[in-house]
Amino acid sequence: MLRLSGQDAYFLYQETQTTPMHTLKILVGRPTGARAPGFAETRQAIAASLDAIPGFRRRIVWVPLGLHHPVAIEDPEFDINLHVHRLAVPAPGGSSELDEVIAQVSSFPLDRSRPLWELWVVEGLQDGRLAYVVKVHHAIADGRAAVNQLERILGSGKPGEHGAAAGPWQPEPIPSVSRLIVDALRDQVRDIGRLPGLLGKTLGSLHKIYLRIRAKSLDIALPGNVPPTPFNRSLCGQRDFASVRFALADFRAIRDGLGGTVNDAVLAVAAGALRDYLVARNRLPDRPLVASVPAAGVEDDGARRLFGNMASGVTVYLRTDIADPCRRYAATQEAMAAGKELLDLLGRNTFHSWACYIPPLLYTVIQRLKVHLRLAERGARAMNLIVSNVPGPRYGSPLADFEVEELYSGGPLMEGVGLNITAWSFRDQLNFGLVACRRAVPDLPDLAGLLRQQHAILLDLARQARHAAPDTA
Repeated sequence: MLRLSGQDAYFLYQETQTTPMHTLKILVGRPTGARAPGFAETRQAIAASLDAIPGFRRRIVWVPLGLHHPVAIEDPEFDINLHVHRLAVPAPGGSSELDEVIAQVSSFPLDRSRPLWELWVVEGLQDGRLAYVVKVHHAIADGRAAVNQLERILGSGKPGEHGAAAGPWQPEPIPSVSRLIVDALRDQVRDIGRLPGLLGKTLGSLHKIYLRIRAKSLDIALPGNVPPTPFNRSLCGQRDFASVRFALADFRAIRDGLGGTVNDAVLAVAAGALRDYLVARNRLPDRPLVASVPAAGVEDDGARRLFGNMASGVTVYLRTDIADPCRRYAATQEAMAAGKELLDLLGRNTFHSWACYIPPLLYTVIQRLKVHLRLAERGARAMNLIVSNVPGPRYGSPLADFEVEELYSGGPLMEGVGLNITAWSFRDQLNFGLVACRRAVPDLPDLAGLLRQQHAILLDLARQARHAAPDTA
């Protein structure tokens, strides 16, 4: 039995029928053999990989009276047939039809009475291709854990490639009410003992941040300065999905020509596309949009972590208020640098540490009230959207005679935040997955097209900048 961290449980407390908290990993490719792998073969291959991904057999058990965060147990009723499904895309089976199917899969929450994941085998794509849509609740995996899980699934299947399992899988009985209560009270006593040290450390960090802001040497995006946009409204249950494939080398070229990092280039492409999207609809605010940008936490063994969350994050100005793409790139780069500095001053694991003390019942009630009172439409905004960039799996070996050619990721939405843009690298690609509430962004393919335009604009500017640079050789 494993106690969820406060950060893991946070994603359960956030979830409603209109704000499911799962992520998507979309693997697109083709058979490596003379025929496509059958559905039963694929299901068998997934079942064989579960010993290397223990979290995929764990189900959530809630603690009575909300005395502590839920626990995860090895599900005694686990059935692979309830997790691996199949469906077909409509003709002609192109990328737009696949995106529509992915949107359908994304629109419904996972069943909490089972381990929180599903895998959908999508058939009927053009040129004999297939797609796997892996749907995993954010409570059991952040970006880094999801990458590690995918690398286990995509392994060649050679014995011992990912290390031997701890032993034969052992399901656990569902714990009794008395055990859940006793364990919760014991863990609460332990957690309270850590509170004074955490409080002192956090107050010291906040004092440093206050001094930097007061000296005007740290310009950060604050919750009270988030402008209204069409993306910020109460969400419906319907999701849309759009995918955009780029060459990773292009973003490295933008970085080399204009400065900064690949992540800065991702943010700048998003900023330019969002500006053009809002200008075309006469909805561009005077103030810059604010994006929540996830960042990796500090951990000793994150490279092998397969369960839970250790990510942090920061809110960043995207500088959509600047028309010139070069100036916008530089300003977005500065905003991200300020966000990183804030995160380092506060501590990358501070949110993870404080999340332990989230009161489960109170937080769940607050989330339901936010939805019921439609607070997102009354000006209660902490961000406009989410933009994430995650280094994806390093390889894509065959899975059940299936070679992965493209990989996309889609993140969850939050109440009042109707757009998520997630970039994942894979081999020589950097692919964008866009998830949106259909009510907030009814024309998501238009935004995907604007991402392509901004990518081309910045790539051209970067090449011009490199050609104009003096030769110091």
